[in-house]
Amino acid sequence: MSKITQKNQITIPTSIRKALGTNPGDRVVFRVNDEGEVILRAIKQVSPDALYGALHRPENEYMPMDKLRDQISEELTEKYRGAKEEME
Repeated sequence: MSKITQKNQITIPTSIRKALGTNPGDRVVFRVNDEGEVILRAIKQVSPDALYGALHRPENEYMPMDKLRDQISEELTEKYRGAKEEME
């Protein structure tokens, strides 16, 4: 059981925090279902270290930023040129 403070805050009991696997800094989402029950879901905070290398794919070669920008620009130009021609 928790008590609502004067600032409308509550403390989540340790047993609930452990069950959710939450840590300081994590966020929680509250939702009320059709029966009036509150559903509490943890939104885990991911550290930058945990994301390191997540987007790296060995098959992708390194591309300098200016070359990447040019390639994206060319692809978008082609994409929207075709869309514009279809509209005419």
